[in-house]
Amino acid sequence: MEFLNETIRFNFDASLQDLLQSFKKKITYWRSNSYISEIDHDMSYFNNKLWIQNTAISLLSMTLQYGFRCFYDQILFLRFLNEIDISQYFLTDFPDIRTFLKIAEYIYEKRYEITFDLSVISNKTKYFNTINSYINDLSKRELYEEALDLAQIANVPGDFIIFKQLESQFENTQSRSEGFWKKWNQIFEKHNIAPDTIVEIYLKFIQRIKDKNEIFTILKLAFNWTNKYKLEDNYDVEKELWLSYFQLDDNSGKLDQLISNDVFTSFPEYSKELEIIPECYNVLNEMEMENFEKAIEYTLNNGDIITALRLERIFGCTSTDLNILKLCLNLVEGAVLPYQLTARQRLLLNRRNNVKGSANIRRKNYITPNRISSCASVASMTSSTLQLCLNDNVVTPSHDTLELLEMLGDNLKSGNSLASKIFKTYRISVNLQTKYKTILECKQPIDMLRKALEDNCRNKLEVVGDFIDIFRLRKEEIVDLLYTEIATAIAQYSVSKMNICFLWDLNLDLDFNLILQLLPDNCSLLGFKLYYGCNNEFTTGNMITVTEMLIRCHDCFTADCNMEGISMVLKKCKSFASMLEGMQDYNLMVRLLTGIARYTEMTYIFHTLKQQEQFELLLRKGSRKDGGLKIALLEYLRKYCPDDVELYKIVALHFFLFSEIAELWEEEALKYTRRIIALAKLEMQNYRLNPDTEPYVLLVNTEDNKKVLRKVLVSLFFQLFEFENVKFILFLDYG
Repeated sequence: MEFLNETIRFNFDASLQDLLQSFKKKITYWRSNSYISEIDHDMSYFNNKLWIQNTAISLLSMTLQYGFRCFYDQILFLRFLNEIDISQYFLTDFPDIRTFLKIAEYIYEKRYEITFDLSVISNKTKYFNTINSYINDLSKRELYEEALDLAQIANVPGDFIIFKQLESQFENTQSRSEGFWKKWNQIFEKHNIAPDTIVEIYLKFIQRIKDKNEIFTILKLAFNWTNKYKLEDNYDVEKELWLSYFQLDDNSGKLDQLISNDVFTSFPEYSKELEIIPECYNVLNEMEMENFEKAIEYTLNNGDIITALRLERIFGCTSTDLNILKLCLNLVEGAVLPYQLTARQRLLLNRRNNVKGSANIRRKNYITPNRISSCASVASMTSSTLQLCLNDNVVTPSHDTLELLEMLGDNLKSGNSLASKIFKTYRISVNLQTKYKTILECKQPIDMLRKALEDNCRNKLEVVGDFIDIFRLRKEEIVDLLYTEIATAIAQYSVSKMNICFLWDLNLDLDFNLILQLLPDNCSLLGFKLYYGCNNEFTTGNMITVTEMLIRCHDCFTADCNMEGISMVLKKCKSFASMLEGMQDYNLMVRLLTGIARYTEMTYIFHTLKQQEQFELLLRKGSRKDGGLKIALLEYLRKYCPDDVELYKIVALHFFLFSEIAELWEEEALKYTRRIIALAKLEMQNYRLNPDTEPYVLLVNTEDNKKVLRKVLVSLFFQLFEFENVKFILFLDYG
């Protein structure tokens, strides 16, 4: 009582807690709680814990209601009780002062004309009845937001408030758009309305609506709830949703809202799940059946086989394309073996002639036709040499399965992307010698791919391409993977004695373009990464690695026609070539020149090799096949070394340029011929003969003339020829 008397005088000092602590200490020593009759003649209840505490709580509630002159003073008292946490001084259930304070503050802040009886704090039943009466009063005044706020503060269910508000807006809104129902759906979610209650509300409103588009919108929202929480009426709502879609006069754009993003990891297991959906037969009219077929085609083309399978089960209708895809899934999972096809399944293979515009599911071929690669396609392997264990009991020939998948894919009108994904996923499982399901369940594809490459899996280029297509790897991930693989291959090549750098069994000089096909229109990203990696390699002093990385990054920029990148590489090559010249590493200079193959821009390397008498390095084994080098050498010699006939001959002979050699010999023979004729005419004048009137040119049998004529004969392969219509006869005495 002393505590209450002090608070009535607005003494809200923390020192009052000493009184409460003394109260708690006293009741601790009183007798245990027991039942107390309404009439106790012995007055024994004065020492009973339960009665004392309940009486104290009642006195507190009466003080709160009648001990203060205004509502604000009552709130101050509640704040003090909350601050000192008065419940800690009682050993029995104590009213929730904090919640009661929030309610009082909310009512005071909103200035509601409500007489709030604070004495109900000591009685739970009266408390909830009072709160509900306030909420009902606010609802009648159409203050729904305020009623909801009060219900939320008091931890009272607010479902009926929301329903009243929805009912009111529904009646007062003549044209309800999709946004109207979406807004209410968000309100339901915000206030944690039970999903089954929400669905029940939606279905009741549908019975009062005639607009087909509005019905579709409501059913779509209802299905989202039933599907998310797997409610009992999920299949019925789903069926009604699709029927409403089929009945729409204009359903354009609606089907995208029904596409499912769900996936399954085992088709046989998912088929068993579908069996619990009740089937309905002959429920679709002609227009609805036409829309059903379009929906199946659309979902398959969008890669959503789950929705197509559910439609097939719900309405008891199917399509040939869906049956083909189901057979593909059964084949790759081993549920059906290639030699166990039923007659109906074999008919799916004979559909080819009736398909218009069918798309082949094979991935683009990375193997050039003129190259024999050590990485042969899995489809070319014999079934006796390659088998895949799909589960614990079944072993299937992968070659036969791949062939069937290709044939089935060719027969599809829709769902080609799905068939391609199935085919490539299965092909990965064959190349990695693992289960199809393992690939399908993969959550970290880039890690699995790196591990497969480290383990030297089959057909690496094919595997990488399939991983990129199936898992939609980001270009940054692809660039990082390719950079790591290329850098590793070059590092291994730099310390080996091999003349060719290999990556994934591919010759990088010949087949690097196949690797760049993995990055269409994004090769420059790899080029820049290689370029900056090349800069880092300068610090290690590994000139072979630097050379190869410069060549490869140039290939990347060339593939994208990135002139800025090409210019950057050429500038780096010039400074690098100067460094190689200082190190007298002319072999790497030649490798840099022929690898970049920008001969016009890199003429300085020709100059260096010529000056250092290392020009013959350009004519090493294998360079004969380089047509660009051949043309560049001939142009260089003609432009910068026109008098070096011997070097020109060496180059021409190396590249089997017989016509160019013949021209040189003919030019040389003509030069000697002109020289000897000029000398002969001078000799004829000494003998008083007019060389212009004589039909022949007479040569004096001298040693000088013999030497010149021998050179002419050697050059012309000892053949007689006519020069400027002047014939001459040779009288040579070789004795």
